[in-house]
Amino acid sequence: MAIISSVLFWFDGVLALPLWHLTRAALEAHGWQADAYACLSLITLRRKLRAGAVSWEEYCREAVNLAAVPLSSKELADSVESRIAAVPGMADVVDELGTRCAVYLLFDYPTH
Repeated sequence: MAIISSVLFWFDGVLALPLWHLTRAALEAHGWQADAYACLSLITLRRKLRAGAVSWEEYCREAVNLAAVPLSSKELADSVESRIAAVPGMADVVDELGTRCAVYLLFDYPTH
């Protein structure tokens, strides 16, 4: 029987909703109506951010341009950041696992 000694949690999409999803919600709050293609574009943009191909400011600017909503990139950044929260129940899972093994959190959301 194998013993698990460590668990790595990826923040984006595991402990919290994916960043592209939070971006979509923030843009929709300002009137954007996303279709499947637009969501795929946000996911692709998020991948560029994760890979370091664009900065957080560029990500927000490109997302606002994609949605064509009356919102500045700073306002989008603030709106997205205000939506970051742990998925209900995940904190309990992390706490419980932390009593049994080493727990590592990969926080891959942008920070200022």
